[in-house]
Amino acid sequence: MKEIAEFHYRLPMRSSGFRPGSHRGSSFGAGQEFAMHGRLFDYPDPRRIDLRASVRAARSEWLVRVHLQRAAVPVQVLVDVSASMRFGERQSKLQVAADFVEALGYSAFRVGDPLGMLAFDSRARDDLFMPPRSGRGIGNVLATMLRDSTGAGTGT
Repeated sequence: MKEIAEFHYRLPMRSSGFRPGSHRGSSFGAGQEFAMHGRLFDYPDPRRIDLRASVRAARSEWLVRVHLQRAAVPVQVLVDVSASMRFGERQSKLQVAADFVEALGYSAFRVGDPLGMLAFDSRARDDLFMPPRSGRGIGNVLATMLRDSTGAGTGT
């Protein structure tokens, strides 16, 4: 059995996802990145009371530390499965795309992101569609779907 290559990807902006993951998020939650101090009344979590900030506060009120939560981001892979992708002597372009999708699935699983796939030739291929899902073997399933795909629907 061959080893699946892993690669790391990072988004240039904060994600607004609600599901915990590994990308920088924009929502408040149980993260490690300090965002601000808030009133205990507004953010009722007494475990996060910051005594020093509360003593220094201009108004006499309890302040809590508010953090940004890391978030998961759904990843969609778009694949061309037209007849031209079956060209190649040792490996077809479709085989290279399937290997990439397999590596992407492994990498997305490792960081907690769901992975989905959309495939097109002359039209959208419903038989190769999968909505974003989380799981260890999603990349393998999608790669197998690509490797086993037929040229049905290729009207090029």
